[in-house]
Amino acid sequence: MAVSIKVIRDAYVQAKQNYEESNNIAAYTDFLTTYSDEALAKPFINSINEVLSNEVNPKPPKVDVMSEILAEHDDNKTVASPVVQPKVEENPTVNIAQPIKERSKPNTPGVYVTLPSKGRWYTGELELSADSEVEVFALRAKDELRLKSPDALFNGEALISVLEGVVPGIPNIKEMPLADQNVIMCGAYLATYGNDYTLSITCPKCKSVKDYGVDLDKMLTQSKDYSTDNVVSTTAYKIYLKPAELTARNMIAMNQFQTQIMQAQIDAQPEATEIDKVKALTEIYDKTLAENFELIVRMVDYAVDKVNGEKIKDQDKLREIIDNMNKRSYDKLFDVSMKMNEAGIDPTMKVACTDCKNEFESTVNLDPTSFFA
Repeated sequence: MAVSIKVIRDAYVQAKQNYEESNNIAAYTDFLTTYSDEALAKPFINSINEVLSNEVNPKPPKVDVMSEILAEHDDNKTVASPVVQPKVEENPTVNIAQPIKERSKPNTPGVYVTLPSKGRWYTGELELSADSEVEVFALRAKDELRLKSPDALFNGEALISVLEGVVPGIPNIKEMPLADQNVIMCGAYLATYGNDYTLSITCPKCKSVKDYGVDLDKMLTQSKDYSTDNVVSTTAYKIYLKPAELTARNMIAMNQFQTQIMQAQIDAQPEATEIDKVKALTEIYDKTLAENFELIVRMVDYAVDKVNGEKIKDQDKLREIIDNMNKRSYDKLFDVSMKMNEAGIDPTMKVACTDCKNEFESTVNLDPTSFFA
């Protein structure tokens, strides 16, 4: 009986972790012995063989020929007495030391992806290629373990730590738009396992459950950029929107989780009266409206007062402006903000059931905690 891709992937993650922590080659050779006959294990086996090949035949260090020539030339010169030069600070106007968190790049090459944001809305300079692409590296074993922990769902620090490892070319991960995150995590999967993503899908007609392949390369090439239509004009203000950031993901996930609990509590009380159910559903509706309002506030980059030209970035003032809007202006703001969040990878895919030939659409859950489960 063929082994599922999830079992193979989990075994690979464990072997990779053992190897990285103790440089134990036996962890990889055990994996090769166990899964050598499994077709689904081929990309993992290729990755292991590449690592083991480097162990046996390490690449020689690069020789900087020009440096050696210059060194010989300097040796023939008359050595003069050294002149001590005063140390020049790179930033002489800054008196307070600014800590810089350096993130080194992995030794293995990554894959290049195009960000839906094109690098907008970030502070700091992104390391982009000539084609405006960012390099995404493979996940480490500890990264995958982080994504499988409950902490990754409710605490953004776990996800931020993973993203810092796979995209060292982005300086401030917390500013990352959600669509960029989905593209990057898709790229990280390709860099780690190749284009072999499988999804267990239930046919809505015959109810059969099968594993289907997902073409991640194709999904990435069809990714949509963020809309440039991000300005909403009201009578008093021009409001400039930005995409929902990575920090908003945790708020959305928590809100969805709480809503599901509230809905489950309603369903678990068949003896409840219709009035009680209406009250509970009204509470869910009000909570959803409040969450949408808060998300929109966080998506406002700044507002400009049409009378005096003042640029407003203070969150409390922006919240007050939005709270005092009439319904027409608020609906327009809501529509534009939702349209912005349509950027990135389209998670829908067409499926043809292998049993009953029924054709239907399914969805790939791009949330990292589900995507790498």
